[in-house]
Amino acid sequence: MDRWDLLEAFVRTAETGSISRAARALHVTQPAISKRLTRLERQVRTRLIERGTRGVRLTDAGAKYLEVVKRLRAELEETEAGLSLARTGISGTLRLSLPTSLGGSWLMRLIVDFQRQHPHVEIEAALSDAVTDFVSDATDVAVRIGVVRSPNVTAKALGSYGYALVATPGYLAANGTPRSLDELGTRPYYRWAFDAEEFILPSGELIRFTPPNQLRLTSSQAIYTVTLCGAGIGRLPRYLVQEALDDGRLVEVLEEFVIPRSPVSAVYLPSRFVPERVRRFVSFLVENAPRIPGWQKPGSE
Repeated sequence: MDRWDLLEAFVRTAETGSISRAARALHVTQPAISKRLTRLERQVRTRLIERGTRGVRLTDAGAKYLEVVKRLRAELEETEAGLSLARTGISGTLRLSLPTSLGGSWLMRLIVDFQRQHPHVEIEAALSDAVTDFVSDATDVAVRIGVVRSPNVTAKALGSYGYALVATPGYLAANGTPRSLDELGTRPYYRWAFDAEEFILPSGELIRFTPPNQLRLTSSQAIYTVTLCGAGIGRLPRYLVQEALDDGRLVEVLEEFVIPRSPVSAVYLPSRFVPERVRRFVSFLVENAPRIPGWQKPGSE
């Protein structure tokens, strides 16, 4: 049997977490997948997968082997794509993991522009605020908010975005505009449920602010919707509210109190051979991220 058949059976089983699902994906029988896995383990003389009643689990050796196999497969795909690069441009599948709010709004606009430039690239974009497992999720590039500290990935800084405190003109007309953080603490105030509130005062001092939080939300889009309904004051990423500020649906308050910015990075697995589509996409993000409202380039904060 061809060695690549064995490797494909192993990769599909690892990605799906099930021998039966791998069999369906490869259009073969479940015993055929089991035989291929057994034969592969005999060849490498190491157990790669633990089989159980609830599915399969990679051993430590299996996880390392999977990473190597997927890199080899990516290199092969990239080499094959390179044979026709001059005629068609970059091609292949680009699997992305994007933060829900930023990904569903401005990053998606950038992705559409990227695909217009590279129509032979197929893009799969998963929107989630969970930390990406590059191996099990088969992710090529993840966009992450916050400082990336893992030594096991390559992180390319894209810049950072700011925040704004906003409310509808109707809410402010009925309730008045807050003039201090103490006054803000007496108002309906909508923010990310788990964020520690920090503000930089006009003097440059960083302070903590813990207002009541009667409605705890874990979605910037939900905070935006509640604020736009005129329910109170929302703390929101500027990229999400700038259009509403420009057309007057929202008004910014307490502008003199600055909220610390959030850094954003494009993250991918380090490799001797990074696929051309990954390099092009990351470079495209670096170049085009400043189109996002309230964005600052790396090093300009």
